[in-house]
Amino acid sequence: MNLVSLAIKRPIMFIMVILAFVMLGLISFLGLPMNNMPEVDIPYTTVTTIYPGASPEEIENNVVKKIEDQVSTVNGLKNMTSIVLENYTYTILEFKVGMNASEVNQEVKDKLELIKSDLPTDAEDPLVQKMDLAAEAIVNLAFTTPMDRKDAFEYIDKTIVPKLSKIEGVSEVIVSGGLEREIQIVMRKADLSKYMVSPLQVMQVVGKSNLSLPSGTIDPMSFNFNVKVDGEITSLEDLSDIDIPSHFGIVKLKDVADIIDG
Repeated sequence: MNLVSLAIKRPIMFIMVILAFVMLGLISFLGLPMNNMPEVDIPYTTVTTIYPGASPEEIENNVVKKIEDQVSTVNGLKNMTSIVLENYTYTILEFKVGMNASEVNQEVKDKLELIKSDLPTDAEDPLVQKMDLAAEAIVNLAFTTPMDRKDAFEYIDKTIVPKLSKIEGVSEVIVSGGLEREIQIVMRKADLSKYMVSPLQVMQVVGKSNLSLPSGTIDPMSFNFNVKVDGEITSLEDLSDIDIPSHFGIVKLKDVADIIDG
């Protein structure tokens, strides 16, 4: 008895079989996950390093070469490309297809952890990120306000961003636009020469004057108290009055530089 004869003789059974397949198809279709950007394991990792005030040549010699030498031994590395610009560098690592992106990303982090002390003191720690197409922003918010651009940026960054970051499922909040407050120290060449003070010396003194350091603990009557020396600069007046050693004694920062609140 062939299939056609069986269908003619037992039509109800065949209708039930067809309906069963249709129902299974519908259930499977409705159960499929919907994602505008499906999860794809892309074998790329990026390393971003910020070195404020450094030229591309300085970054290439003091940062890029050390990073490339260190990560060149990572298992599965296929290609490596570095983009060097003023103040920062961007290195793209391409791995062989099939490599676990999370594992190689962690290996790169471990490798770079070993050379942090060899990088310039003014350079920030390398930021290692695996490339993820699904990590794009899902919500873009625009704010309009009569406030000054600088005040608006500070309000959003200090007040709104922390609240958005606490929402369940939010991994990162990025603020763009506006005008971030920046304190500029513009050194006067004539006054530096007058007091025989170098720009590097001024930078070092200012950096050391803006630190908060732990100073141990006090244990009176079985109570533990942490002690911290608070040396952070909190006002423009404090910044202007920083003492700068010179060949003619102590001079103030305001004697050799202009302080601009921009």
